This record gives sequence, structure tokens and C-alpha cells, in this order.
Amino acid sequence: MDKRKKWLWIIAYTVLGIMAALSLVQGCRNGAMYSQDFQWDAAKALTMKVNPYVESIEPTGILESYGYEEYFSQMEANQFPSLLWLLFPFTLLSPMGARYVWLIGNLLLTGGIGILLKKTYFKKADNKIYMLLFLLMLAGTPWRNQIGVGQHTIFSFFFFLLAVWIAEKNVERKNILLFLGVVVSLTICFFKYTLTAPLALYFIYKRWYQPLWTAIIIHGILTVFSA
Repeated sequence: MDKRKKWLWIIAYTVLGIMAALSLVQGCRNGAMYSQDFQWDAAKALTMKVNPYVESIEPTGILESYGYEEYFSQMEANQFPSLLWLLFPFTLLSPMGARYVWLIGNLLLTGGIGILLKKTYFKKADNKIYMLLFLLMLAGTPWRNQIGVGQHTIFSFFFFLLAVWIAEKNVERKNILLFLGVVVSLTICFFKYTLTAPLALYFIYKRWYQPLWTAIIIHGILTVFSA
């Protein structure tokens, strides 16, 4: 590599690195202060046997007796009950504690997304170019907003990629543990169904039918249980 190309790479990495760092700081700041789409409130209501969907549309005031009034005041329950149960571990924490854990988790899962994308859809990509693309993703508004509003996209996309990666391994060597890994990952990834339901068509394209239908059946059972 001549000096000119070397300096171009250095400049590109430096500029995108700074942009990614600034985006990271702003996203984390917003995530710690707001994280309004996290839906801790709806999941907490469900664990208290209060219908979060009714309370979102016409609040009855029943949640006020449990405290955390400010966290229930703008509740918008728009997830299936089977998906809200995935947030159960967070309901054991205080609202702020859950928010910080969710934020840290999203940051860790972002790193996981970078690794899994390289292992699946970007296997043949040049490492230097791939790293630039990853920094560009971090610097972009979509990723920063996902972190800032506490959306479930990063969480769900990580588990979708994990399902794809494990499914590819399962094709190479059939294994019940690998199959279960695909099912569990798919079940979790449907948390953000508006994103991962269309992506799950990839499993139909690859003819990986069994884990897909098993994950859907699990959600059906959990929904009936929640009712």
C-alpha cells in the first residue's frame, strides 16, 4: 500500500471514528434520560396482572397505587403479551435501573451485531471496508435514535442474526442443541416483529421451516397463557 492510500485510510478511519464516538455519546445520553420506547411500564403492569392495553387507551388509575406514576403516565402497550414477557427480568429492577441495564445491553448487542454480520452476510467483505461500514452505522442517525429512545430493534436484530448464524451451523452438522438455539433465538427476535417478521422470510427462502414454525407456535402458546 503506497503512502497516499495509507493516509486516505487513516483519514477515513479518523473522521468516521470521531463521528461514531459523538453519535455514541449523544445516543447514550438520550437513552439514559428518555428511553421512552423501552416498554418497561407495560411489562411491569402485565406482571402485576393489570391489563397494559386497557391502561394505555383508558387509564383507570389502578397503577397509581403501585407507585412509579411518572413512568406509567405515558404508557403505550403495543407489543404482544408473549413479547412483553421477555422484559420480565427488567421489571425486577427500578425504572431507572432497568433503563441503564437496557442501554448497556444495547451497546453490547451492537458489538455482537458487528461480529455476526461479518460471520453471516458479510463473510467475503474486506475487513478494512467492513470496519468503515460499521463505523458509518454507528455514526448514523438510525442507530443513534434506536439507542436514544430505547427501541427493541438492536435487541431483536442481534437475535435474528444469531438465529441465522446458528442455522447455518446446523446445516453443516445436524444437532438438537443447535436446532434449539435457532428456535430460542428466533423466538426472542420476534420482539420487534415489525422488523424481524419480514426478515424471517429469509428462513422460508432457505427452507428452514421447522425452527420458524416452532418459534411462532411458542408465541401463540405464551399469548394464550397471558390471556
